[in-house]
Parts: sequence; structure tokens; C-alpha cells
Amino acid sequence: KDLQEALKWYRKSAGRGDALAQYCLGYTYAYGDGVSTDLDVAIRWWRKAGKKGQIDAQNALGQLYLQGGAAHDTNYINYAESARWLRKAAESGDLRSMNNLAYLYQNGLGVKQDLHEAVKWYRIAAQQGEPKAQGNLGVMYQDGTGVPQDFVQAYKWFMLSAEQGDAIGKHFLQDYNLYHRLTAAQLAEAERLAAEFRALRQTNHPAGPN
Repeated sequence: KDLQEALKWYRKSAGRGDALAQYCLGYTYAYGDGVSTDLDVAIRWWRKAGKKGQIDAQNALGQLYLQGGAAHDTNYINYAESARWLRKAAESGDLRSMNNLAYLYQNGLGVKQDLHEAVKWYRIAAQQGEPKAQGNLGVMYQDGTGVPQDFVQAYKWFMLSAEQGDAIGKHFLQDYNLYHRLTAAQLAEAERLAAEFRALRQTNHPAGPN
């Protein structure tokens, strides 16, 4: 491992306009990986890459403007900019960005609050297996936010989220089981729906050879 050698080649490639290298160079500055942390420099490189359609850079900008970066520096929080970059990445198919864009719509941060738009993006990401979006979609069904209240659907999504280790899904699944929030029939239906989802995912995304 040689961070300085890696930085040398990132800089050469980024300086010649390679979007992936620009994203990687921005990452090193955002997280102080071999250089001193400098979010302004990270943003400059990520913007160069993001304007070329580099999805990781677009998502990184969206995350930084949403949370203030790894150091959670509130001076960098800009929800409108976050929404702008997350939308670009989400529309290009990035599941992480879909989940975070949905969060902005759910809470009216940087965009006009739109619960139906929030559910739309949570659902697209959840159906493609994004665990955080699955957990968040479960919460929407549990609370009847943007969708009719449906505890069976909520439990289904919590199950699928928890299976992938997501904290939201695990928390609510434990809560439902501890307090017996579903009848036996509802629980069976939720498990059936989850099994259908897994089977469909397996059909669409079969495992590769060992």
C-alpha cells in the first residue's frame, strides 16, 4: 500500500479529465486519505466528475451537502444542492441516492415536501434491494405516510431490510415481534409476500457460478 503513489496517479489521470480519477482524488481529500482533509478541494474534484455523469461523485456531493461530510460540518449543508446532485445520481440508477432523495422529499428539505414522490423513490430503490430504502418504505406503510397504512406491507419491508443488516429494519422487526403487533394470519401473509419478493429477485438476478 502506497498512498502517495496512488495520489500521484490519481492526479495525473484526473488532470487529464478522467472522471473516475477525479472522483477518487476528491475522496482522498474528503476523508484525509494520504492528504490533509480539505472539503473545498474534494468538492471541486467531485463537481468536475459529477458534471461528466460520474455517479459516485454525484452521490458524494449529495451526501456531503446533506450531512456536512465525514466531519458533519454544518457549514457545508445545503439541502437544495443535495437534492440537485442526488436527483442526477438517482435518475442514473444509483440506489443510495434514491433513498436519500426520498428522505429530502419526505421532510421537505431543499425541495417542496411531497410524500408521494418520497414513496416513489423509496419503492424504486427498495424493489431493487436497497436495505435502507426497504426499512424507510416500511416506516411509510407503518405510519400511513404517502400510502395507505398497511402493517403487513410494513412488516414485509422490515423483514427484507433486517435480513441485510439494516438498523431500521432490525429495530422495527424486533418491536413488532416483541409486542405481537400482527395476528398470526397477518404474519403469515407478510412472510408470504417477502418470500415472493425474494423469489422474484432471484429470478431477475440469479446467482453467478461458484
